[in-house]
Amino acid sequence: MNQPLNDVTLRHRKAVKILHALSRETTKPFSSLNCVDIGCAYGLITESLAGHFQYTLGVDSDPDNLQEAKQLIRPKLGFIQADARHLPIESGTIDIVICAQVYEHVAHNDLLFEEIWRILKPNGICFFSGPNRLYPFEYHWQLPLLHWLPLDSGHWLAEQFRRKPMPDLHLLTYWSLRRLTHNFIYVDYTTRMIHDPEQFEMSQDLKHWRWMSRLPLGLLDKLIVFVPNFNWLLVKPGER
Repeated sequence: MNQPLNDVTLRHRKAVKILHALSRETTKPFSSLNCVDIGCAYGLITESLAGHFQYTLGVDSDPDNLQEAKQLIRPKLGFIQADARHLPIESGTIDIVICAQVYEHVAHNDLLFEEIWRILKPNGICFFSGPNRLYPFEYHWQLPLLHWLPLDSGHWLAEQFRRKPMPDLHLLTYWSLRRLTHNFIYVDYTTRMIHDPEQFEMSQDLKHWRWMSRLPLGLLDKLIVFVPNFNWLLVKPGER
């Protein structure tokens, strides 16, 4: 969602949400695992995660973002500039990947998921979150329906309405994202987070959607293709 990247409290809540989800899918202590945060921006979520993992690396393609992030460097926490589609990381070496609100900014985002698969160890886990093309309001452009148009047309109209440069967006539906992640074992946390927002530090994020937490989980599961944002764990298969 279009939320301030420099809001320390908000970024910390996001990190807590990620850790809560990951803790349910791994039996290993976080302190024995290494973590890569793709699209780390100013590094605030990365920094919040770093105290839990053996080593945490933030990756971003924007040098201005990284200039801010590198002020946070300390032992067991580092940052590098790299394209998410071509990561300078050895194959099969990473335990945990974070890919939160990133895919929509990456042209040819199939290459992004291929890189996540490549760098993860067998049984490695990716925490993935990202917006849903089917949801009628787009939070980056802050305008309804324009993201349903072809990219060039929607982008041009968004700039006319907003009178400022707007980011290119490559939004996908639930089904398109599932096709791109079909190699992974897929665990959907979206409805669990909606149903129990307090457990995942999401009460503030869902304040206008609290009524949904009262719906049965079975019904929420059926509505999953229409939610504004997905939260998944993607596990690279391997010997258990």
